[in-house]
Amino acid sequence: MVSLVGICSRAQTPENLEWVARNDGVFKHHLDRYKYPLRYGEDEGYEHRDKAVFKMLVPLESAIAQHGYMGGIDPCATDLAIFPFVRQFAAVDPAWFAHQPLPALQAWLAGWMASPLFATCMVKLPSQSIRPFPTLGKPRADTTR
Repeated sequence: MVSLVGICSRAQTPENLEWVARNDGVFKHHLDRYKYPLRYGEDEGYEHRDKAVFKMLVPLESAIAQHGYMGGIDPCATDLAIFPFVRQFAAVDPAWFAHQPLPALQAWLAGWMASPLFATCMVKLPSQSIRPFPTLGKPRADTTR
């Protein structure tokens, strides 16, 4: 389980702040055009896929390969900020993504997706209903109030 002690402070390095800026800027730009090419007047998003890999995922692979997380040996808020976007990117074409030479990034992504934190956050609830937060690691979609 992710310890919340230090999760934010480890993300406050200049390098991690740059990762968040890169994610929210150039990577998000290319992710949107890869995922939704017709919205942007393109037939295919492969050029944007390749640019996203080159500008974000290959460097991210190197960073994660060094220690396992953006916060070093422990995750930090930078991991949490970037993870959903990498997940979206991988979900566009999972078979293609699985065959890319990004083993550290793929393991990092799989780890987050298998985590109790992710399972708890992804519980589907009826819209516009008030529910208590589920206990971490024990998702409860069936609780009523």
